Amino acid sequence: SHKSIFQLLCERIRRLQHLVQRKFKRTVSIPLYIMCNSENRHIIEDFFHENGHFGIKEQDLLFFTQGSIPIMNKQGKFLLREKHRIAQEPHGNGGVFRALVEEGMISDMKSRG
Repeated sequence: SHKSIFQLLCERIRRLQHLVQRKFKRTVSIPLYIMCNSENRHIIEDFFHENGHFGIKEQDLLFFTQGSIPIMNKQGKFLLREKHRIAQEPHGNGGVFRALVEEGMISDMKSRG
């Protein structure tokens, strides 16, 4: 398939929503929370917008930004991005729970039930 992983995921969500509608005669919205980093967030958001959010309602598509952490070498010394500035990279999956809380996604989840 030449589909992006985002498209495949959205197609699966839309299929699940359709199956619930058929079986229970009830419309449901399944939100999609996408963790990005500060460097790629606008690229990913633009990609979704350019592709019509792959059929997911815009209010059910939530982007949030993960934090960054300092980079160290194997000897445990901080690396510098430039003089007097420590290099940092996205925290990755290890920071997902903190990012969910800090970016308000947990509050959103609670408000949806």
